[in-house]
Amino acid sequence: MNYQQVQLRSEAREKLLREATELADARPSGRATGRAGLPARPDVQAALAERLRWCRSALPSRRLTFHAIRKLCRGARLHHHRPVVACLQVIVLAAALMTFAMARAGTAERAPAVEGRNAMHEIFRKRHAVRSFQSRDISRKDLQAILAAADSAPSAGGLKSREVLVVSDDETKHKLVQAAYGQEFVGQASVVLVFWSVPSRSAAKYGARGRDLFALQDATIAASFAWLQAVASGLGACWVGAFNDDAIRSIFQNKIERDWRPIALLPIGYAAE
Repeated sequence: MNYQQVQLRSEAREKLLREATELADARPSGRATGRAGLPARPDVQAALAERLRWCRSALPSRRLTFHAIRKLCRGARLHHHRPVVACLQVIVLAAALMTFAMARAGTAERAPAVEGRNAMHEIFRKRHAVRSFQSRDISRKDLQAILAAADSAPSAGGLKSREVLVVSDDETKHKLVQAAYGQEFVGQASVVLVFWSVPSRSAAKYGARGRDLFALQDATIAASFAWLQAVASGLGACWVGAFNDDAIRSIFQNKIERDWRPIALLPIGYAAE
């Protein structure tokens, strides 16, 4: 939920209000015998124009309250006998409600470092394997966001047949370098996430299929989500699959269960490349 963005493009909003203003200034298209047309009554025209001016000033700032929404609702009820005006009021009200929802949800504060209409595309484009890291540490906030992203990844039956261990001390990172056949950049990273599949957890529901496939998928999808969140946070990472399984197990023998299987190492930090 933290990674969903409700966006109302400013150009679309301005187009909506511009069209609404044009309609408000238009002359009636038919006689009062039944064909839909905007009323020529000056008081109605003035009331509608006032509400449109208010919407134009309120929408960009997102400073909307329940009182303001009720104001628009009352305006919509005033003109229910005029079909075109009623439709216009509903359109403006919908725009206001969308912006109000954005403000209440606080999407601006929760937006990732990469923003815009094509935010996810930009993250996909920027993602690449980083094999050289700066010596500075990543923040606790960024690490928590990365772990939250991994935890949000889908899993078979919602069982989350995976586990993630965080390594930040130099001694353990050095052991991981040895287990990964001397890939030094693993030890340079601020943290290394070790992703494990837990076959027994999935096998309890899905049998051999869960043991041999679903648990593996659960772990790999979680690692992918973590990597993408790292990129969104302005960090670099690299998927490492070349390592000795038994050596990895021996490093964490006091923290894992017998059936846990190491799937990937994900060193994360500030790219030095």
